Amino acid sequence: MAENPRVKIAGYAQRVFYDDGIEYRNFSPDLVGNQFASEGGTPLFTMGNFAITTNLDPSASIRHNTGAYGQFYDLSTLNVTDPEGNLLLETDSTARLRLDEQNLLTHAYFGSLTEFIRVNLEDVITNWVASIYMNPIVTLPTGFETTGYTVTNYSYSEITNSATFNVPATTIVNNYEVNYLLNGNIENTFNETNSLRNMTVNYANYAVLFGGVEYAVLDFTPIEEIDSGELFFRVSGNPFATTGNTTDQFIPYHIKPNKLEEDKFFKNRNDFQANLLNTLIKPKYTAKFRYPVESDDGIILYQTIELKWTTTDGYNLDFNTPEYTEYVGKLIKLAESTDLTRSDLIVRFLTSDSISEFDTIPHCDGSEEETSAQKVSKTLKVYGREFDDIKRYIDGIALANTVTYDKRNNTPDVALKNLARVLGWDMVSTILENDLLATYVSTPRASYSGQSRGLTPIESEYEMWRRLILNTPYIWKSKGQRKVIEFLIKFIGAPTGLMEFNEHVYTVDRPIEVDIFKETLRLNGLDTDLSLYNVDNDGFPRVKPNTADMYFQKGGGWYRETGGENASKYVLDGNNPHAGGYDSGQEYMNQFRGLIPDFIPVTITGSTTETGTHRLFTNYNFGLINNYTGNTFVDLSADGFDVSNCVVLDTYIIEDPAPTDETNDCGCDLATNDDSIQIDVAFSGNTVECPSVTNGGLYTDGSFDSPYTNAGYSGTTDNGLYVFQYPLNDIDGNPSLTNPYYNSLYIRPECCSETTGDGMPLDYTELVTYNWEGIPIPTPTPADIVNGGFAHLVQSGSICCKTDGNGAYEDNCVCYATCNWRLTGNTFEEITTVIGGETYLHFVDPLGGDRVVSPDGCNCIEPSEMVPGVIDPYTGVVGVGCKLDEWTGDTNIMMTSYADRFNLVIGCTEDNFLNLSELPQ
Repeated sequence: MAENPRVKIAGYAQRVFYDDGIEYRNFSPDLVGNQFASEGGTPLFTMGNFAITTNLDPSASIRHNTGAYGQFYDLSTLNVTDPEGNLLLETDSTARLRLDEQNLLTHAYFGSLTEFIRVNLEDVITNWVASIYMNPIVTLPTGFETTGYTVTNYSYSEITNSATFNVPATTIVNNYEVNYLLNGNIENTFNETNSLRNMTVNYANYAVLFGGVEYAVLDFTPIEEIDSGELFFRVSGNPFATTGNTTDQFIPYHIKPNKLEEDKFFKNRNDFQANLLNTLIKPKYTAKFRYPVESDDGIILYQTIELKWTTTDGYNLDFNTPEYTEYVGKLIKLAESTDLTRSDLIVRFLTSDSISEFDTIPHCDGSEEETSAQKVSKTLKVYGREFDDIKRYIDGIALANTVTYDKRNNTPDVALKNLARVLGWDMVSTILENDLLATYVSTPRASYSGQSRGLTPIESEYEMWRRLILNTPYIWKSKGQRKVIEFLIKFIGAPTGLMEFNEHVYTVDRPIEVDIFKETLRLNGLDTDLSLYNVDNDGFPRVKPNTADMYFQKGGGWYRETGGENASKYVLDGNNPHAGGYDSGQEYMNQFRGLIPDFIPVTITGSTTETGTHRLFTNYNFGLINNYTGNTFVDLSADGFDVSNCVVLDTYIIEDPAPTDETNDCGCDLATNDDSIQIDVAFSGNTVECPSVTNGGLYTDGSFDSPYTNAGYSGTTDNGLYVFQYPLNDIDGNPSLTNPYYNSLYIRPECCSETTGDGMPLDYTELVTYNWEGIPIPTPTPADIVNGGFAHLVQSGSICCKTDGNGAYEDNCVCYATCNWRLTGNTFEEITTVIGGETYLHFVDPLGGDRVVSPDGCNCIEPSEMVPGVIDPYTGVVGVGCKLDEWTGDTNIMMTSYADRFNLVIGCTEDNFLNLSELPQ
């Protein structure tokens, strides 16, 4: 690329510096041209540096595509009525604070919490979307209960998809005094401010609620008397289809304001009422509050209380039941306790008694009226309420950037998108719902078991942005793009198979051998100066400075051809200048792929010799073992070498056979010699050739024929296992004088039958337990196995079991070999594996291998059943599986039996089932 000399721009004069760091740049006449003025100094024009020319060419004709305009929307095209539009504005026009509603001081601090709760309870009861409840159990004036029809003359029309029925007045429970009389009204009642409770006028806003489904009321005929007659309803759909569509029916149901009115009621609740009527929790209408409690030690602890507003009939809030009395009693008691110590500051703390008791007039006997000091006190509480409303917004300012999962003391939901934008996210909408009411108001059914209702689309979007903000630090800190993309795919719940990554990775083995690289250059007839290549002196890649012929993003497609009179195409992305073709920047990368221009392969030969030593035996402490009478051990594994499967060792202390001269301080020879450890070594049964048995090689009397030349077997154990004797040699390769042989259960599989005549090989894994001092425990206890052992070493190989000559194992040999198999878990699903539609026990051996079958099923404990011919899905072996159909009470005993076998609490053929025949009669 050509050099870019410094350009001087006219209009910028030289800077002038003064004392105290003052800088000044004078006006330059070059910015607007030379000044032309009259004699009197009046400027005429300033065009001295400019020339005026005339362009007679026509203007370039370019067609700019601006795209199509979107469709216009209004309330009529969206099918939204005026009341629904007002509801939308009320729902989304203000930002609701996200304070800690469980903290009572959030609701009342300066004012009275008791009065605040009283007013809110009255407001909820007065504005509740009340229903009339049809109860088939009727209480007579005498106090006795009887039954009555709640539906009469029921009829459904498939043509109009509507049903008609009558409701006897005697079965109606109307605790909220909903008006359904022909000449009735709600004036001078506690329903006066709630016009929705006049069903006679507003029946179109009602629906039948049955089985959790609403059926809109289409027509309604009221009655004249409260206790007689029948209401007539025509509703959309077939609400009582599941009850048999009979004419007269005994079923409980509600006739209530429809879902829209119900959602409107909940949307208009303040934060405290929303906490009392929490519909996102189960059971619904359960509120939680935290309050302080002083312990016996004087420590203030915070406890949480849950209060549930009961609904005896399944829908309407109770307000005249014992449950409601208990509910309000706990709430008021909590409020009064808070007012005495923490809230109601205006009356209790910030004003003197002379003000709060200003209207108190005592009697002559010194007593006071019960309503004394009420006027001023109430006035002060009104001020306190206003202060609390202001304080909530002051507290909300401090939480403008706070986002947590529990949503307590958080920024408002509507501000989440703005906060995400500050963090770098583009503001997009995830809402695909075209129905505005369904988006902002109507609540769907619950999607999770712990909720009483689902989230609206707008609430779901708020929750998405909340979690995205909380995970933003993880996303920003993630290196590379794959991890971030995978997170976002999982974040939106998309299946993993939706996206496939095709990664192109340059694998780097190690730096280039600089000497070999230079030799290759020399053999190719090239200069060996590394500064000419993309390789540094250490063999790593080196980026050379940009030149006119090679520069970063060369051919990267970042040139923009701007449209003009002679333009052949319009490319509106990219930047000038440009040179060369487009290859997405590959030419720049190719210089790292081919380090040597016009490379010709050459062959460079050389040799490398590596020498080293490895000490198999190390005296770590350089100490003495004189006068030691304990056990001695040699570890067969060190520095990555392990020969424990190849050899067997026997160690003991002897006098040093080759002592060195040792003198004392006087130069005299010491009379005693040091002791040494003698190690006798023999190959294990898995490595030597098959042992031969000569002249009654069966070991019976403590010795056997040819003990130093051949191995023999010493008979069988109680479990039907053959025990073999192998010769043990000393350090010189001669038969050991201390212990000429050793006994072992292991033998090569192909040698089992050849040596014994009736033996059959079987895999076996042995656990060897060491204590904390490194000494093997010959007969470990369960505590040694579970807790006491320093390590549990494993010796695995092939053992030889006695058979009956027809291929069947004898004397519980299989039980012994599988005694240390364990179940794979604690539940039915964890300890079983399904094979061919049947369920079998699933074991794991000491090496961690999965097992299902054994040769004869000796390891099966009831209630499992032995099933032959099962193919083990983990080993491919055909054997006997332990089938277990279901979890019963005996299954727990079976599991403890396997555990006790492994821990040596019981024998390999025993179980924990009690033998009833041994019980005392």
